[in-house]
Amino acid sequence: MRKIKILYVNVVGAIFLLATCTEKDIEVTPTTEIADAYYRMPENIPTILATTYNFLWVRTGPWGNSHRAWGNFPSDDAYTGGADDGDQQTYQDADKYQVTPLDPASNLMTQWRVNFQGIYACNLLIDNVPATTDANLQAIAEAKFLKALYYFELARMFGGLPLLTKVASPTEQFSRSTYEETLEYIAQLLREAIATKKLDGSTPAMQQRSGLSGPDNGRATLASAQALLGKVYLYQKKYAEAIEILLKVDQNPNYELEANYSDIFEATNKFGKESLFEVCYAKANAVEGSAMGNGEIQLFGPRPTTLSQFNADILAGWGFDQPSQSLVDAYKSQNDYVRLNKTVISSDSLQAIYTTYSGDATPIVWQNAKDGYWDGKHLPRKSNRGAAWGNDYTNTIILRLADVYLMLAEAYNQTGNDAKAQEYLNRVRTRVGLPNVTATGSALYEAIKLERRLELALEGERYFDLLRWGDAETYLGPLGWIDGTPGKKTNGLFPIPQAEINRTDGPSKLVQNPGY
Repeated sequence: MRKIKILYVNVVGAIFLLATCTEKDIEVTPTTEIADAYYRMPENIPTILATTYNFLWVRTGPWGNSHRAWGNFPSDDAYTGGADDGDQQTYQDADKYQVTPLDPASNLMTQWRVNFQGIYACNLLIDNVPATTDANLQAIAEAKFLKALYYFELARMFGGLPLLTKVASPTEQFSRSTYEETLEYIAQLLREAIATKKLDGSTPAMQQRSGLSGPDNGRATLASAQALLGKVYLYQKKYAEAIEILLKVDQNPNYELEANYSDIFEATNKFGKESLFEVCYAKANAVEGSAMGNGEIQLFGPRPTTLSQFNADILAGWGFDQPSQSLVDAYKSQNDYVRLNKTVISSDSLQAIYTTYSGDATPIVWQNAKDGYWDGKHLPRKSNRGAAWGNDYTNTIILRLADVYLMLAEAYNQTGNDAKAQEYLNRVRTRVGLPNVTATGSALYEAIKLERRLELALEGERYFDLLRWGDAETYLGPLGWIDGTPGKKTNGLFPIPQAEINRTDGPSKLVQNPGY
């Protein structure tokens, strides 16, 4: 039985494979028959559902292939960093706008495959679990949310995608849909998840948040699906629809802004009152011995050449995701030191921390430091770590309430209701002690866009925001984006890994993005 499950999950690694399939590869009838029975057993539903969530961990657990890496590195907020300019080459190429489909470090391939593996696992649940109990209906709705999230991460990077509307067999291939079709498919998945009701039809199948702690934390909620749908609507420029669905999140009494901005990113503040959806990790290894922690924390930690830690708690990392001087200047231009001091930690500050702790004033030698700043939101800490770097249990926040408020501000501004736009914008500013914005029209729009940069810096939104606003050339052009890849000639999209294209042939062969 266990081998059958593994067969199904592994098929997605070659989901578009045709030419290299053998006759043995396509002998799937016995597997399908037994799998049908497995997915109908109530005692198996928790394991089946957990499998759909597992690919959230795989993106950030063993390595940093997540929305944060791809939303930060090619933006003006951060440098790729690392040991040197050849460390994780595709990441470095994204920073310099020199990405090629050859994907020398397989960073794009990991992002592509892991998200499609997640989509495939969701399809297995959606297609096979019967809608006969409230628990099953909730699992189906959550799988649709996760499928939408996996697709959304891919669509922001690659544009239009093959839409796997059902479980695929090893012999099937799917042509790419357009970007617009892909976004609409994602929106439809979320609408279905939200609309799914319990058997008596009285309440949504997706759970509502019941408190700040509990055994179901980490599972998708109705509010997380509503927030993600609102974000998809913004990408579609459906502002009225975005307002309607995002207001439901705002009106949910189970969520509010954290009083202190820095508390959002404290590892001890898991599933805080502002968090709508986050990925959780574990200090302990899995049963078979693999680490189940957040490896991205180690990836983004500050990198001295010799030190392993700066004081009793703050540890050294591998130096990726280094904030830029441009980001620091943006904070200073607004006198926004509350968010600056949490988002960015300077080499000088780390030197002072180390000297106070150790008594050693010898200047720290930094490896491949860019502007002298390090990611302050994702510091490796000894208190959050198990036996090794892969056992960090710092959660990754995917959606939070301040993002919802800024999306509402943007949507209201774009529909001509500047008073409401100001209200939601200023809710976010008030928390960090900044004065209210009174601008209207296009000036208000620019203020909202700046606020998204300051509030969500290093959280993986900046590059994709610049693309959807049409601002990438303005802000990234001086960095090489105009003639680069990704860049203007590629519509800002990343290339589909060539190795994945080579797995397909015939009329449904994957087609590369223009400009590569």
